[in-house]
Amino acid sequence: MRRSLNAGDSRPGGLVNRRGRGQQNKLAGKRRLIVAVLVAVLGLLLFSFSSLALSGYRLNQQAESLQQEIQALKAKNEELQKQSRYLESDEGIEKMAREQLGWVKPGETGIVTVPSKAQVTGTSTSPPSQSRVVPNWQRWWDLFFGG
Repeated sequence: MRRSLNAGDSRPGGLVNRRGRGQQNKLAGKRRLIVAVLVAVLGLLLFSFSSLALSGYRLNQQAESLQQEIQALKAKNEELQKQSRYLESDEGIEKMAREQLGWVKPGETGIVTVPSKAQVTGTSTSPPSQSRVVPNWQRWWDLFFGG
């Protein structure tokens, strides 16, 4: 059973193509399926790679932020150590005693400013006075019962 030679059915050398049109369509369908699967696989790989790249970018940004925070904390630590060394020196101790505790050297005259009643705000920046310390329960008693 030889087929007649049509245009497109002949091969070089006079051989006849014995594949039918149905087989060619099956091959074309398989090729399309293979191409579609390859495109889907490449799409998944691209998606996976892009999500990994985005995660890497975010981690790098976070690392840079943490490095900046570390540098700021190191600078603050150095400043606090310098302040600590100063306050442990005789000059620093004397300055704190004078400013916060009202300390005066023998022969010096200490000056205590007393604010007027209009200036009293409830917090005092002056050194504590020599007056009697009233216990907290006594303050409450006086507040409620007018002692």
